[in-house]
Amino acid sequence: MKDASHEEILLIQQIRDCISEFQNDYPPVVKEALFHSIQTLTSQLVDGGQTLIRS
Repeated sequence: MKDASHEEILLIQQIRDCISEFQNDYPPVVKEALFHSIQTLTSQLVDGGQTLIRS
C-alpha cells in the first residue's frame, strides 16, 4: 500500500469499518444496507466508481 493514494486508503478504511459493522447482530435490513455500502465502496476502489457492482 506504499503507492496507494490517500483516497484509496480512505476507501479501504471505510470498507473495513463496514465489514466490522456487518459482523454485528443487526436486523437483515441493516445488514443489506451495509452490504450495499461494501459493494459500492469496493467498486469505487477497484475502478474509480465507473461501474457499480450489480446484485
